[in-house]
Amino acid sequence: MRVHHLNAGSMTPLSAYLVNGQGSLFKRARLVCHILLIELRDGLMLVDTGLGLNDIAHKSALPSAFLKSAAPRLDPSETAIEQIRALRLAPDDVHHIVMTHLDLDHAGGLADFPKARVHLHRSEYQAAITGEIPAKPGRYRKHQWQHAPRWTLYDCFDDVWLGLPSARVNIGGEPDVRLVPLSGHTPGHSGVVVKTERGWLLHAGDSYYFRGQIMTPPQRTPLALEFFKRMADTDRGMRIISERRVRELRTVADLTIFCSHDPVEFERFSTASPTE
Repeated sequence: MRVHHLNAGSMTPLSAYLVNGQGSLFKRARLVCHILLIELRDGLMLVDTGLGLNDIAHKSALPSAFLKSAAPRLDPSETAIEQIRALRLAPDDVHHIVMTHLDLDHAGGLADFPKARVHLHRSEYQAAITGEIPAKPGRYRKHQWQHAPRWTLYDCFDDVWLGLPSARVNIGGEPDVRLVPLSGHTPGHSGVVVKTERGWLLHAGDSYYFRGQIMTPPQRTPLALEFFKRMADTDRGMRIISERRVRELRTVADLTIFCSHDPVEFERFSTASPTE
């Protein structure tokens, strides 16, 4: 098994000091969309998809507020599908996509892999797809799943992973992949756990944004990032609990934790060889 850490959507909001916590007040910041590409014995699996080719070709379908505030580069070469091709792998071999949640910067690439089975917390499906759970207006972009993905939904979290409830993701064999509910950012927001030969990986999604949030004691989140975090929360109390749960896992041996958007975390992995 090989694990590739990919950035599937650079964003350049103002300012580096207020977003990244370092650099000039007037220089553009850098955020990433950190996803995983995993080479399995019989195909490929993605954890989140970042922005997709359709988002770039039809950027008017994206909220103007997102385009102005996040200032995404919308570079086709950063999409998951083009990076898979650059690795000389076949996009049609992506059989499974495991989602932390369905915010537009995580789900945009779904349409690039129409044959894949998409694994998701049922509450996220009810918020984004059916409307059974109320969501903030305009939060989800339904054009990103107009191709009618093959959804596999999870609502029974009766397994236990490192003391947290989890559900084993059915990918038909190895590796051990799990959804761990980390709600608050969205109703069905989840961490995705993958067992590798070197230990566990936890993609914590948007349960935190800045690496200092899960340090002990926590570091102050840069001001603009803190503002965005509060604006994006569905349930602030639950998101704080989820953040604390992730922080408590930092002392676990053989566990590597990272979030979706911290560029410093991403560079630790992107400059290294793929995980075997």
